[in-house]
Amino acid sequence: ATARVEILQPCVDQYQKWDRAFIDAVLANLGGLLSAPRSQKPALVVWPETSIPRWVARGLAAAEGARWAKALGAPQIVGIIAGPEGGTGPANGVQLVASDGKAAGFYAKRELVPFGEYVPFRGLIPRYVIENWLAVLDQLGDMSAGAADQPLFSTPFGPMAVTICYEAMFPRWSRRDAARGARVLVNVTNDGWYKDTWGPYQHFGANVMRAIETRMTVIRSGNTGISAVIDPYGVVTSRLDLNVRGRLDADVPLGDSFPDRSFYVRHGDWFGTLCLALLALAFLLKALLR
Repeated sequence: ATARVEILQPCVDQYQKWDRAFIDAVLANLGGLLSAPRSQKPALVVWPETSIPRWVARGLAAAEGARWAKALGAPQIVGIIAGPEGGTGPANGVQLVASDGKAAGFYAKRELVPFGEYVPFRGLIPRYVIENWLAVLDQLGDMSAGAADQPLFSTPFGPMAVTICYEAMFPRWSRRDAARGARVLVNVTNDGWYKDTWGPYQHFGANVMRAIETRMTVIRSGNTGISAVIDPYGVVTSRLDLNVRGRLDADVPLGDSFPDRSFYVRHGDWFGTLCLALLALAFLLKALLR
């Protein structure tokens, strides 16, 4: 059995995305994709990274996500920037909005981009040094990273794990989430930064590897692409190419072909560690036998 997933790829211009003059146009773009004709009701709708161009409170559903969740009767996975809360800074996050329009889950990005989303060791630099000589640091990101183990999202496809943007480059996160019960992986991203370079293609390829090594279906939504559904064998079953605005309607299996996941999920990175240990042993033996 399968169910329909709708994946949004709005292709918002990178230089308009955070310009307040374009906020209505950005939201109208998303609304246009969501209001386009559909052949059947979706079971889930996935929006790309930072879809909503303003801060959203973590415990409150983004207004646009809530409106469409209720209109379609389907949960929404919405990329947001969560505002500061409880002494922590803003977070690059993903919100699960239930079909009743209420916030049902939140995920904060764990692997932040150095100098883009945070400045390493910023807290060790005296404030007067920043104000007088390193004022540029105040123009860089100051986000808070999420906890390693965050609640999985409850979806029609089973427990869902999330990675945001380049977190997909780090297999430890998807492996960790699969080991604690995830059955499907969503990656939301905004690769508009890289324009027509190899970057978006390499980034997409990493998601294919995450599907294969965890034996999970990967659902990917990118602002400018590549949006796709990748099955547990690494086969791209549905795809929307780079820089193509549209909505990808894809049928995703509800069942789990690999309930025990993969050897890698069960046993981790011991093979790489073993190779390093054997290499070190070989160097040691060579030195001793001289």
